[in-house]
Amino acid sequence: MLIVDSQAKEEDVEKLMGKIEKTVKKHGEGKIKEVKKIGLKRLAYPIGHKREGIYYLLNLEIDPVSIKEYEEVMKLSNIVLRFLTK
Repeated sequence: MLIVDSQAKEEDVEKLMGKIEKTVKKHGEGKIKEVKKIGLKRLAYPIGHKREGIYYLLNLEIDPVSIKEYEEVMKLSNIVLRFLTK
């Protein structure tokens, strides 16, 4: 699960998805099985003074080494409000 800033430009979201794909495939045979844009939703509480976010559901097949790198990409992105790995 990924929540992106509702004010983010579409090209910034596409760049982020490109970085995610590169990270997933970096250490072997990882792949993105599905990216589902759930859409704009009101947040339960403000995150960084933001009240709305665009929700994405990502189904990834990723090796354990790449998970840490994936999390770093999410933390360093200025358009990601929250993410969840499970």
